[in-house]
Amino acid sequence: MQTGSLELMAKVPEEKDLYILTEFFKMLGNPTRIHILLLLMEQDG
Repeated sequence: MQTGSLELMAKVPEEKDLYILTEFFKMLGNPTRIHILLLLMEQDG
């Protein structure tokens, strides 16, 4: 690999971190969950 490719690969998150991000964004893809989250945040403030 070229040096640029190695630098780019070093910046890519580990597989487990990518899985966590995927699950997080899947959760946010549900409008009802976003609504509940916003209501909870409003209540905290």
